[in-house]
Amino acid sequence: MPHPPAIPVKDKFLPGLAVRLTRMKEVIKTTRPHGHKRYYELIYLTEGAGWHYIDFQRYPVAPHTYYLICPGQVHHWELSEVPRGYVLMVKEEFLEQHPAPVALDELPATLTLAPATDARAVWKLMEREYQQPDAPHVAAALAAYLHLLLVQLWRGQPNPQVRSHQLPPLVQAYKQCVEENYRRQHLVKQYADQLHITARYLNLQCQQALGQPASQIIARRLVREAKRQLLFTANTVAQIAGDLGFEDPSYFSKFYRKQTGQSPGEYRQSIS
Repeated sequence: MPHPPAIPVKDKFLPGLAVRLTRMKEVIKTTRPHGHKRYYELIYLTEGAGWHYIDFQRYPVAPHTYYLICPGQVHHWELSEVPRGYVLMVKEEFLEQHPAPVALDELPATLTLAPATDARAVWKLMEREYQQPDAPHVAAALAAYLHLLLVQLWRGQPNPQVRSHQLPPLVQAYKQCVEENYRRQHLVKQYADQLHITARYLNLQCQQALGQPASQIIARRLVREAKRQLLFTANTVAQIAGDLGFEDPSYFSKFYRKQTGQSPGEYRQSIS
């Protein structure tokens, strides 16, 4: 069976770069749905109107608003006024080298701040720093400005919650393994073997850290990708099933219904 058309994945980085900062293109346009290759995109708009779609949600475009697109997510724009603002792209390895006090996955997909905040000043300072790449300690300076922005965003939430604990390294490793292999491996035992532990122990660790069994991590990742393809591509259910490692499309449909309460076809009809 030929491989089904994939959702485009963009990589806007030049070799060797881990951070990229640009101004938002000042063009009224509708973009095609696409994802990003292992980097986060943080957007701050000072002007603009329209809609921004991130995965399965639609958000209004408005001044003084942030938008966060995480690796693997799909997004696109439907703009009705000229947008102005900043786009910051950060690779995962940069965040690992410069740990932030607030993790990006603790933030909402969008957040509007009061115009009185000094967010624009921080962006201007970061832009100035970015424009002198040969300056000493430029990566540390960019990381410091990024950390300040993340703290501002975290504080700007209606009810910011401090994460009680970091996930145990084993659970983090398991989630990363699932992210890399979910299309080919659907069984907890397969991942447990990779991590050199028993499936029972892995399940116990996930239950304690996440409140759900290890199998649910795999199932949720499969469903999320299936929904993206149902929403953003014209692939048939059989093509999506094959892309996600299901040899039998009918079994995939049963799996999908069990997880979501509706068939893939019913979901596609509900969003069309």
